[in-house]
Amino acid sequence: MKDHHELFVRIMRREPSPKPARQIIAEVAELANLRPEDITGPEKIRRYVIPRHYAMWRCCKETKLSTTQIGRIFGGRDHTTVLHGKNRWENHWSKEGSP
Repeated sequence: MKDHHELFVRIMRREPSPKPARQIIAEVAELANLRPEDITGPEKIRRYVIPRHYAMWRCCKETKLSTTQIGRIFGGRDHTTVLHGKNRWENHWSKEGSP
């Protein structure tokens, strides 16, 4: 009986599993009416960049991945690019009211 109680307590205290980065990218792509490939691709047009920065920001906040790992998922980008995207979202795009 004690073992079941301890298991229950561990399960209830457990942090929720982080969302996979690919799921975040798919959600952001759907919000922006884009394909996930547009967000992870090389194009630097504003229509792709703003959702890309938002997706990078969410990946940093909602996953346990390093910026290096996130950069790989976003088309092999460098970790500093991920940091720039995250910071750009926090300091600029989110204040403009962009998606």
